[in-house]
Order: sequence, then C-alpha cells, then structure tokens
Amino acid sequence: MESASIPSAGYPFSSIPPVRGLKVVIQEQNSVPGIANYLLSFLAEVVFVAYNSTVECFPRKHKCMVSGILFLHSMDLAYAAADLVVSRAGAMTCSEILATGKPAILIPSPNLEEGHQLRNASLMADVAGSRVITEDELDSTTLGTTIDEIIGDEAVMADMSERALKAAKPDASAEIARHILSLVEASTKKK
Repeated sequence: MESASIPSAGYPFSSIPPVRGLKVVIQEQNSVPGIANYLLSFLAEVVFVAYNSTVECFPRKHKCMVSGILFLHSMDLAYAAADLVVSRAGAMTCSEILATGKPAILIPSPNLEEGHQLRNASLMADVAGSRVITEDELDSTTLGTTIDEIIGDEAVMADMSERALKAAKPDASAEIARHILSLVEASTKKK
C-alpha cells in the first residue's frame, strides 16, 4: 500500500492521499502555483518548488523547499504508479490517460482562447468516464469529494479504466506514419 503521494502541476502521480490517510507531498515546477496545488498545499507535509520566489505564493511557506525543476524522463513510470490522474486536459495528456487506462479527474485550463481543454475534458468524460471540474468549480472540498468518490469505489475505478483502454488508439502514431509513407510512395511513383 502507498504511503505518500506527489501531485505535480499537470502530471499524474499516485492517488491524492487526504482521502486515504496518506502523506501529501507537492512538486510545483511553475513560478506561480495552479489552483489545485495551492489548495492541496494546505494538506501537504512538504511543497517542493522550483524557484525561491514561488515560496511566497504558498500560505504555509515553512512547508516549502526549493528543489529546482522536476523533469520526468519516464512518464510511463509516473502513469504506472498512479491510481488516479488529476490533471489539465491537454491533448497529449488525454491520449496518455487513455493509453494507460487511468481513471482521471480533469481540470481544463480556462486560459486557452479556443476552449480546447474544456472540449478535450468533455470528450474524455463521454468516452472514458473522466470527471471534469472547471476552475470555477474547483476548491478543496470539490476536489477531495471527487477523489474520494472515485478512489473509494473499485467498480468505478475499474469502469473508468476499462472505458479509457477501450477508447485508446495506442497504434495511432504508427498508423499515421504508414499513411504518410504511402502518400510519399504514391507521389514518387507518379514521377
């Protein structure tokens, strides 16, 4: 059983622990924390930050430790360790969630003019059962309740995982490459 969890801006780690009685450790690589990490900081034992100035953005400054920027060389390992992903809803993240079959809570960025992340999150809710919390709805109670509802129900976890895997297109890159190569091949034959 897990003993700690490390949420990080936009990256999936083990299930968020307040619901499960685990220690919370946050890693914030941005100069200013997002709302999720800010709210989770009230529950954190330690908040690792990338910059000295970021310490000032957290209410419990004595819990902050400047560690520099985290770079994961193996995102596959981060997904493998995760029970639940709490993340933004960028296109690559959504693809990774589907490919790894991870249950997810998506918090789409409202700062994109075209609303791509909200649309991605809505699609993920439809195809994989992902839960969507907009920034306007986001607070520690809403996030904690949603985490508890998912983590606390093995049937929900299994359903979300199964739906994500079913919707995944793990061979998409190879299919696209084959199609491009066939177009190139066809155009060279015409010459």
